[in-house]
Amino acid sequence: MKEINRPVVVSANWGNEDRHCPLAVTTWNRIISGFKVVRTEKYFSEGQLFKSNWEFNLNGAYTVHVTYSIENSNLAEGLGFDGKLSELSVTYLDKKIPQLTKLIKVGRLYKKFEIYYEELSLDDSSQALLIVYLSKKQPGHLLNFVMKSPMGHVHSEINFKDIQTAHEFLENLFNGWNQLFKTNPPLPALKQILKSIESKDTQLASLIIKEPSLNHAQTLFEWN
Repeated sequence: MKEINRPVVVSANWGNEDRHCPLAVTTWNRIISGFKVVRTEKYFSEGQLFKSNWEFNLNGAYTVHVTYSIENSNLAEGLGFDGKLSELSVTYLDKKIPQLTKLIKVGRLYKKFEIYYEELSLDDSSQALLIVYLSKKQPGHLLNFVMKSPMGHVHSEINFKDIQTAHEFLENLFNGWNQLFKTNPPLPALKQILKSIESKDTQLASLIIKEPSLNHAQTLFEWN
């Protein structure tokens, strides 16, 4: 199966395997708005190439009808799924969407080294999207904090440039969190960030673990 390179992924299960339909954010928002959308995705199963046909909203609002067949075959189609969109798994930037809602388009950030992503409730009861991501630049990293409203308005944006050491990275991570929320990053968030670094930037992860003044980071990396 080709690599999934779109930020929204709708998944259904048939034949005891998950099948995926990647979507752009704009396409997902059209589906949520009730527009009819059809997508064809190919996949391999037991050495054969299949194609799946995903129909959104053709049988009513938030309905999904999926059929599949062997590519270039005259055999009848099989039924993969027929039901409500809410019954399927939907992820955005690898994070599960808890309810059917329009999504904020974050441009091409998902192509970069994203280390944290969360929807937040603001003091005025509105919602915002917090994105923390790394950009690799020579000679160091750029650490970026962006908080956006559902309409795409940027509430806050903080950037730390030319980070070259583990100490600088963690110091600026804490500084950014404090500037936004007047508090240090919560441990679950810190754990998620460090685990993401460990999986995507082994060099930076090694520096963090080896930093003598950051013994607590070693404990965080060992969490399950």
